[in-house]
Amino acid sequence: MVTKIKNITLFLATSFLFILFVFTLVKITNLQGLKWLYFGLLCIIDHYFFYFINWTPWKPKKKREKRKKNKLLEWIESIFFAIIAATLIHVFLIQPYVIPTSSLEGTLIRGDFLFVSKFHYGSNVPNTPLFLPFMHNKLPFTKNTPSYLDWIQLGYNRLPGFQKIKRNDIVVFNWPTDNIMWECEEWNKDETECLGKWIENDMPFDKKTNYVKRCTAIAGDTLEIKDGNLIVNSEIQNIPNDTVRGTIQHAYWIHFEEKNYIKYLKPIGKQIDQNKIEKAFQNNYNVEVTLISPPERGWKYSYLKDMIVQGTKEEVENLVKNERKKGYKAKISVKRITQELIDTTKKFPFSKFNPRINYNYNHNTYTDILTKKTSSLFPYDLKHNWDFDNYGPIYIPKKGDQIVLNDSTLKIYKDVIENYESYKLKESDTVYTFQMDYYWMMGDNRHNSQDSRAWGFVPEDHVVGKPIFLWLSVDLGADKIYNKIRWKRMFSTIHGNGNSRWYLPHFIIFMIIIYFRKKIYNQISKFKKKES
Repeated sequence: MVTKIKNITLFLATSFLFILFVFTLVKITNLQGLKWLYFGLLCIIDHYFFYFINWTPWKPKKKREKRKKNKLLEWIESIFFAIIAATLIHVFLIQPYVIPTSSLEGTLIRGDFLFVSKFHYGSNVPNTPLFLPFMHNKLPFTKNTPSYLDWIQLGYNRLPGFQKIKRNDIVVFNWPTDNIMWECEEWNKDETECLGKWIENDMPFDKKTNYVKRCTAIAGDTLEIKDGNLIVNSEIQNIPNDTVRGTIQHAYWIHFEEKNYIKYLKPIGKQIDQNKIEKAFQNNYNVEVTLISPPERGWKYSYLKDMIVQGTKEEVENLVKNERKKGYKAKISVKRITQELIDTTKKFPFSKFNPRINYNYNHNTYTDILTKKTSSLFPYDLKHNWDFDNYGPIYIPKKGDQIVLNDSTLKIYKDVIENYESYKLKESDTVYTFQMDYYWMMGDNRHNSQDSRAWGFVPEDHVVGKPIFLWLSVDLGADKIYNKIRWKRMFSTIHGNGNSRWYLPHFIIFMIIIYFRKKIYNQISKFKKKES
């Protein structure tokens, strides 16, 4: 017992001195590559606890006396070692991630399980080192109980990576404004708007919610959106499937001139739940559908009049074509939704939205692009008169850039300087030099994505990693059990040119070889003996 206490004490003291040495060395030399020396902690752990490596090869290796351990202690040590190893892999190398929303629909879809590389862009040394393993920011089965202690904050320390973030990369990052929440105090008279205030908590940046989007502009770029077209540095950015793996989707308004009864779901006249119809459309056409303009009988449907479809033009045309095949004879009009369409259409079926009673079309993001304009978009300034289809131009700050501080620049960059760079601006300040690179992240599902248009820039210290591999995809909305797993998406690559490569057959063959390796080896040995 005394020996164990001595070992633990020496380990803690040695680790502290080692971390202090590396920290001082990096500060003095300003060589960021030296941060990899922090991994030397693994050697210290091995020296005091595991003894895998002989650290004095010039001396005869001392044989350690094997002590009898009870089974419980062996299990505890094995579990402890597995947790340490898995945590290090999770923090510095590979992190599993699941796609929770449809903002990248067409590229990455809801229910996709990914492996995210931490080392491509460089692993972030945890800013908050006191945390429970495998829990990002909340304890399971609790609403807001943190899974970490913020007593120690190490700041931003990124280990060097072997790749820079490029335009059109899909990136996992910490949601920058996760520490800002709207506190509703009361509703206005017509119950269409919640009156309240923004409140801020002190959540560490590395514990904010993980988001995944496409990087549409990097530091030093100027981004603009015109009529839904993305323009970077004065060039229109097209993302065809054969150049960058991805599919850009928009919102379309489909209007049925007469009632379109859902014949293929239920008999005419029978009521059916809205979500069942939406799931049926999603399964049949692989697009996201939201039904609107409910009939007088309330929130039960037996027919359609209007709906919103999030998809490509080809997918929407296919939906209309198939609805005609099912027997619908009247006119079907299809329009891509733009702010101009909303502003100019007098009887737009979802132009009035009541979030309290959930009436009419409820958009998936808090910005609600179809009813609110300008003030709900970054930088929350009415003078800019921007919307989701017409936005910018806006400059993405780069480390070392100097800007002149005036009314125009402060509206866009003041929060960035004070919140992300932790510099309190003074009245005497006339210029400011940015200390970090910033990025602009957007979803491929352009009208159903809470992205940089809603909350602004992503600082480099919020970047988590690069998704590299999709190992499982689950469709919870599928009707039949064998359709729950999207087999064609399992074990496929994410980045790259052309269609995604599918490695599930290779994986199955590999597992069969591993399982039957002894039998295969014996058969090969017998064959060789016969030949000889």
